Amino acid sequence: MTTVRKRILHAGEHRTGSTNLHKGLSAERAHLAGQGIWYPKAFVSIFGHHRIAATLQWQIHEKAMAQVR
Repeated sequence: MTTVRKRILHAGEHRTGSTNLHKGLSAERAHLAGQGIWYPKAFVSIFGHHRIAATLQWQIHEKAMAQVR
C-alpha cells in the first residue's frame, strides 16, 4: 500500500491573516502531530515562518535575475 503525502505551503502576503493562522497552528502543534500532520518549528520567528518565505523569495529573485543577465 502506497502512502500519499501532501505538502501545503501557505505563503500569504503581508496583512492577509498569516500570523493568525500560524498562531493557531502553533498552539495546536501537538494535536496536529497526533493526526499525522507535521507543523515545523524550524525557521519560526515569533509566529510564522518568515525566514522560509524570505529564503524562497530570494531564490526566486536570484533565478529571475540569472535569466536577465
